[in-house]
Order: sequence, then structure tokens, then C-alpha cells
Amino acid sequence: MTLYRHCAFALTLGLLPLPGLATPGIGPLTACEVGVEVIVAGGTPQPGVIEADAAGMCIVRLPDGDMTVAPVEILTRASDAGGAGEMVALGTYACTDPQGVADGFPVEITEGGTYRDQYGISGTWLRHSADVISFTQGPLNSAQAQLDGTGLILSGPNLFTTFTCAPQG
Repeated sequence: MTLYRHCAFALTLGLLPLPGLATPGIGPLTACEVGVEVIVAGGTPQPGVIEADAAGMCIVRLPDGDMTVAPVEILTRASDAGGAGEMVALGTYACTDPQGVADGFPVEITEGGTYRDQYGISGTWLRHSADVISFTQGPLNSAQAQLDGTGLILSGPNLFTTFTCAPQG
């Protein structure tokens, strides 16, 4: 889809953000900040870098070199989306139900605040607090993971039990 169509579509739906004051590198995006690494939500979440602002729409370069146009509302700073650090180690976690009621499953925490489930379906996660990450897109949407040593305790409204997730490796 061309840039013109993206902008026209966003204007039609009222998705263009109002200009706002933002402190670069801190908190939610309120405007397109050129050079900021972001996660583009919608469909399959993807990392990217904001290249330009086109009438309130952010032009984002994806890792494969392709460009996409997105309203600021569906972008999350990669720094707010995880990047792991001391919070959680990147890699695959084996999640099991300690009570043995539900089948276990793997979750792969990947760079840039994204994750994949056992079927390869991607989603995003954000730091909720110092020791909690919240899954905001994808199959674990609305779930939270409490950091527990090197593992995670996973719970949420769409999960009918609490899972313990240990790093695989």
C-alpha cells in the first residue's frame, strides 16, 4: 500500500495523533521521533526504526529494509518493550502447570520486546514493573509474568491456571 493510501486511510479513521510534547527516550510515544527503535503492533509485531514523520504518520524501516507507515498509537519504544537486560533473559522457557491439569508449552522471549509461542505466533511484551512483564499482543495477550529467580510465573485472565516457566538450555 502506498504512503498516500496509508495516510488517507488513517485520516478517514481518525488515527492521526494530535501533536504533543514528548521527552525523547522516556515514556510512551506521542509523536514520531526519528531514530527511535520501536515495536510495530498489529498483525505480527515487528521491530523497526522511525525514519520520518509524514503528516503525523511514522515511517518505520523494518529489519528486512522494507518501510511501513504506522500511526504513533500502534508503536511502542523498544526500550519500553523489554530489551531484557537484568529483567528477563532472552531465550526459550518451558512453561508447565505445577498441578498437572494443563499441558505445558514453550515460550521464546526474543529481542526487542517480542515473543513466540510453540506455533511460531508472535506477540509483544512490556515492562509492567521492576519484576513483572505484561504480554500486550499475541496469544498471551493480557497475561503477566512475575519474575522468579531465573524463571517466570505466568498467569492471566485468558489462562485457566498459573504456569511455572523455567529457562531451557
